Amino acid sequence: MDIDRLLELASLAIDVGDDDLAIKTLTVLLAQAPDHPAALWQIARYYGLKGAYTEAAEQYRLAVGRDPALSLATFRVGEHTITLRDIPGSTMPALVLEEFGRGMYGLQQRRFSAGDVVLDIGAHIGAVSILIAKRHPQVRVIAYEPSSSNYAMLVANLAANDVHNVVAVREAVAGVAGTLELVWSPTETAAATANLDAGGRQRMVDAGWCRETVPCVTLDDIFALHAIERCAFLKLDCEGAEWDIVRRASAIERVDAMALELHVPETRRGEGAGALQQEFAALLMNRPRYPEAVVSSTVWVRQA
Repeated sequence: MDIDRLLELASLAIDVGDDDLAIKTLTVLLAQAPDHPAALWQIARYYGLKGAYTEAAEQYRLAVGRDPALSLATFRVGEHTITLRDIPGSTMPALVLEEFGRGMYGLQQRRFSAGDVVLDIGAHIGAVSILIAKRHPQVRVIAYEPSSSNYAMLVANLAANDVHNVVAVREAVAGVAGTLELVWSPTETAAATANLDAGGRQRMVDAGWCRETVPCVTLDDIFALHAIERCAFLKLDCEGAEWDIVRRASAIERVDAMALELHVPETRRGEGAGALQQEFAALLMNRPRYPEAVVSSTVWVRQA
């Protein structure tokens, strides 16, 4: 049987949940064409739909390395199937799978009630927004993403997943409203930042990165604009702006729970992640009321 026919048969077997046929066909494919990108992609899809996220991520990376057009991951979380596409050549969907495998932000254990509001600040291509929206259709999700490239993928992924309870907004969020200059990689959507000085931004542009000026709002602005009384869950992944957001926003006292990536200048690495997380916690706790907070990771950031 030729490769195209085997690929067609494997895809059909995966779609209908015929594990025996899928495994048999994929085994034959691997024997005949071990490096065929479409075969690797089908293996990744099989693993992803079985919830074997680490194995799926490995195969997706191999597939994309051989065919950049295959930057698309399909996987299952509970009873929900999620599809995430990124720009050609990006391995971000594979990274998302690995993060799901590690229990990304504790989302699979988190519970919401009808009418709850979730804020996804730094929504990227939509993984967190889509997962919450599909598992909790009674929840209103508001997703902020400043990069034009990421925002386009976010909107496309919301449509591909038939999600209707997410509002996508192309703005940055920071401690002070206005505008900011963002630089981002045209080949890797996770690489977008405003956390560089002017010289650093110019060096990235000279190296082929894109630059754009984007509007910037505060957390207090968001609460007012969207008439939010309480936010059940706030996700922050905003390249270092989380410090100023938490320091300045009175609305943080109306957030029940939050999860974030903590971005810290590389020059402070010697202080240790634990000490810096405690510093951020103290910033939060310097309030009459403060949210339950989970730091998913600490990211060291070069600022020049």
